[in-house]
Amino acid sequence: MPVIDIKANETILLTYHVIVKELGNLTNLVTVGNNTDNNTIEVLPTADVAINISMPDKATVGDEVQVNITVTNYGPSDAENVVAKWIYNGITYEIVGDSYGIGDFTNGNWNIGTLKVSNCFICANY
Repeated sequence: MPVIDIKANETILLTYHVIVKELGNLTNLVTVGNNTDNNTIEVLPTADVAINISMPDKATVGDEVQVNITVTNYGPSDAENVVAKWIYNGITYEIVGDSYGIGDFTNGNWNIGTLKVSNCFICANY
């Protein structure tokens, strides 16, 4: 960074942009001569959670069909307290098994809990 001469009673503004790469409290410390100032920001976790439901396009009354619900965390942080709620009309469902978490199957809530970055939860219903 270049050296800047500041005249008496002159104010300059230095603006820069940074990319935050970690969680927690980050402190920016600046020293000019024998004067120091700092500012702290709190970086909060963020998660990009996506859901995809796949099932047959058509069925007849009485058919047993497979429904796959996939919940994926694309990050950058772990997703906490994740709940997938399936609102269903005109069907009765049974949970055959899941690969993650626990469920309250009487009302269609799947309590996934914490979903790590790049992990996915797949729930298959028949």
